[in-house]
Amino acid sequence: MADDIREAENGENRIGRLTENWVYGALPIALLLILFAPFVNGIALPVYLSLPI
Repeated sequence: MADDIREAENGENRIGRLTENWVYGALPIALLLILFAPFVNGIALPVYLSLPI
């Protein structure tokens, strides 16, 4: 309980942890989708190649 109060007082910990969770959780999934979707779905390949990167 004391740890929860201490973290609530120090909001940086929660924000940092959420950022880490997003980077380590969502980013690899997004990269996998971007890398493998064009190969799985042939229709998406021209769209993927035409995207300005």
